[in-house]
Amino acid sequence: MSQNATAMRTEGVLRAGGNVIADAGRLIARHGPVLLLLALVGVISRHYLLQWAVHASLVSGVLGRLVMSLVVFAQLLTIVGALLVMRAREESSRPVTGLLIASAAVILPFLVIYEHYGFLYEDTLTMGLGVAYSVIDGEGDVTSRLAGNTTFDVLVTAAVAFSIARGLTVLIRRLRPEQEHSRAMLRLIVGYAEVVWIFLSATIIREGTLGFGEWWHSRRVGAALDQWWQALELHVPAFAAALDGLWAAVLALVAAAIIGFVVPLAWLALGTLVYGAQARPLITAAGIKKRASRVIGRVREDWIERALDLATDAERRFGGAIGAVILVLRAGWAPVLVFCLAFLVADRAGWILAEIVRPLLAWQPTAVWIAWYTPIETIGEVLQRVLTLALVASAVDALLRGLGAAPALRLAPRPVGQPPASGNR
Repeated sequence: MSQNATAMRTEGVLRAGGNVIADAGRLIARHGPVLLLLALVGVISRHYLLQWAVHASLVSGVLGRLVMSLVVFAQLLTIVGALLVMRAREESSRPVTGLLIASAAVILPFLVIYEHYGFLYEDTLTMGLGVAYSVIDGEGDVTSRLAGNTTFDVLVTAAVAFSIARGLTVLIRRLRPEQEHSRAMLRLIVGYAEVVWIFLSATIIREGTLGFGEWWHSRRVGAALDQWWQALELHVPAFAAALDGLWAAVLALVAAAIIGFVVPLAWLALGTLVYGAQARPLITAAGIKKRASRVIGRVREDWIERALDLATDAERRFGGAIGAVILVLRAGWAPVLVFCLAFLVADRAGWILAEIVRPLLAWQPTAVWIAWYTPIETIGEVLQRVLTLALVASAVDALLRGLGAAPALRLAPRPVGQPPASGNR
């Protein structure tokens, strides 16, 4: 009996995963051109905004970093916009207002995703190279154009941006509901200020930790551990090699966990925040407990209501992200893990495209490889983003429906004779 129950449960999970993937395909079939356009805008805007950041650094190193923050903000807007395109909305709703509200709410999980793809490092490196080439041409000097991450100007800029974001958030809460236009404009400023202070804080922390290793080895405890390790390698080399291999395995497992679970979870949290604000009136703690009694049967309803409020409150940043993660995990491990597996495939779309093209260009001279490198990289990034966003939209909608929300994806019609599995068609 238990084996049959396990088999039925596995079949149900696989069927639900298949429905999510099928709905993602239908989303691409209906919204493919718009998704491709938004993904292309995101890729191209990143390239040109980084060039503008290099030019802005001629005026001030801090101004260059502020323009760099626009790179992150532009990517955020295009991704949130793509998710909202696939989501049904009421006729009375305002698309621009919805975009600004959702963008302000998802900054934290988005920056986790942005860092995962290495874009923060690439942005810094690209700007640094651009400034270096500009200085070689006689335009300014590196010291003034590349403001250090821990300089007084950068620290003050981060503090001012944080103060602006907090102050305007308080003002938004005090505005009357009929002043929605003013609230939307203030949310735009708040969103950019949030990106600025979080982006600058991340770079400050990164630079501050670069010298940690040297500092640690100069301390008495660090020097003693170094001597102990050298003695161990000298007298018991086999044991030292085993410890070294074990440490490498631990680091590999941590990296695999980040790629295979933490990043997909950040995508789900981002999508839950974007869609959750629209689904909140339909979700109650009682409804969640009824649908997922085995998972959260003993959790108090007021705790669940608190998580729902956090996940759908556009004025909260860290609380919203935490609440969204709680909701994702409350949906159960099985659907989350199925999404993680599908995400790993979509996330490697660019690499798969490059491997397909590689044999076709293998016989070409180096100049052809160089000419095709950027177009192939751009197409791969656009393809990866479209597939990932469609998958995230489908998975989040399925998650919210499991929590009691009504289906709300704008899907292409199903083939004749195929039974509906989910969603508002």
